[in-house]
Amino acid sequence: MANKRVLMIGLDGYDPALAERLMNEGKMPNLQRLSKLAASFPLDHGIYRYTGLAGEHIASGQSPDLSGRWSAVEFDPERYVASQPDTSIPPFINLLESRTVIFDAPYFDLAKSSRARGVVGWGAHDPGIQLQSEPSQLLEEINQRFGRYEAEKFIYAFTWPSLERTQRAGESLCRGAAQRSDIIEWLLQERLPDWELAYVVWSEFHSIIEPMWHGMDSSHPLHNHPTAMLSAQMVTRLYQTVDEGIGRLASTFPDASLIMFSMHGMGPNHGDVPSMALLPEFIYRQQTGNTLLQVPKAWRETPVPMLKADESWEKSVITSLRHPQGSLLDRIRLRLKRLRKHRNRTRSLNWMPANHYQRYWRDMKAFALPSFYDGRIRVNLKGREKHGKVDPDDYEKVCEQIKADLLMCTNPLTGGEAVGKVVYKPLSEALKANRTESDILVFWHETILAINHPQLGKIGPLPLRRTGGHTGGHGVAFVVDEKIQSGNYTVQSSFNVVPTVFELLGLPKPENISGTSLLRANPSALKQH
Repeated sequence: MANKRVLMIGLDGYDPALAERLMNEGKMPNLQRLSKLAASFPLDHGIYRYTGLAGEHIASGQSPDLSGRWSAVEFDPERYVASQPDTSIPPFINLLESRTVIFDAPYFDLAKSSRARGVVGWGAHDPGIQLQSEPSQLLEEINQRFGRYEAEKFIYAFTWPSLERTQRAGESLCRGAAQRSDIIEWLLQERLPDWELAYVVWSEFHSIIEPMWHGMDSSHPLHNHPTAMLSAQMVTRLYQTVDEGIGRLASTFPDASLIMFSMHGMGPNHGDVPSMALLPEFIYRQQTGNTLLQVPKAWRETPVPMLKADESWEKSVITSLRHPQGSLLDRIRLRLKRLRKHRNRTRSLNWMPANHYQRYWRDMKAFALPSFYDGRIRVNLKGREKHGKVDPDDYEKVCEQIKADLLMCTNPLTGGEAVGKVVYKPLSEALKANRTESDILVFWHETILAINHPQLGKIGPLPLRRTGGHTGGHGVAFVVDEKIQSGNYTVQSSFNVVPTVFELLGLPKPENISGTSLLRANPSALKQH
């Protein structure tokens, strides 16, 4: 294909099924028009969506099979500490010579690229990197011309208990999306117009869906909450705001090949309560016979606990953990751990209830790691962990017992199974597991607020944290180019996005980039001459 410039648009947290509903209602005319001009590919992110590293998969062009990064959370087997480090993988643009402009692409390390200009970490949801600007004065130019990010306080909004906070978050995110549109247009048209590849991202989809999904989903446990209707209005308005910005951008650069994508769809949140709180308590009870989580009476008296408008989920759950006093030496050791600074470019996970079980990990046979999606369990394996308790010969026995106990759990809300699937690594792989890997994965197939186990009893219920999550269907890629035949094509891997960028630039895909071009996988998408 002829060499020409490419406009790459990331739609972080965009749900294709929801967007299609809004398009059919006439509320997103620009994306509807572009989708009809495009070759459209449903994208399957597979099990990799649960790593929490979708942004890194694009920025690096690598799947975890190549990068070795299987989770945003790392575990230190020497210190028994979990942390969330920034990305350390060089961006894929290092493998091409195109003049590149980047704006707010998650996990894109500008400092590791000599060819990219732009700003990252400005207002991204889970940026995976510190705020960076190249040239250094560009960030100040943007702030002076357009102001700081309008929605900074609501990137990780927790809104469902409060009408007032839902209103403020929704309005701020819509203003932030419009501000982002203005910056991107100025950046590409006026400030850095000589680009050959531009990679820009709208992340407000992500920031609004997670706290407000209950407004869009009639089957959600909080769909009848007073904030649901307002949440639906705000989500719709946000989608319309971004639709306007993308329409302007596509019209401004009609000469550029366009690839617009979302790695996977969104849906109800299945992970926060069970993975962040219930599973750590479950494993603690199974391993020690003791109980830490003392559910408040007000929560125990209702199947769907509610929080007051001014209550914090994290604080409410963490203060419900009743730790044994322990010895003076134990208390001194714990205080020293809290005072010790993690290495640079690492975010603390101490806000998550799962991390408050950390003081017991070295004495347990297995423990639940902090996780944002699926449940993740690490076996305290001799020869791998510093204070390993499980002999390799007993590894499978321990995993099988945990699996059997988890599969006995039921969901009090529905009476059905609480756990969809439990899988664990074979010993040969476990012995080689790196810091981002767990041994046992637990998949929740519905919204879980409590679990019942015949021996360990009931754990929960707890209030919901985020109402939305990464449980939706396929993502989508729209590719518009004069040599491409518009139409709907078969499902492809989400890792085929970056190889398609190389294809549109007229370049071969490097060996250390995952996937294959969407166009090579679907030759019929190319017009015949």
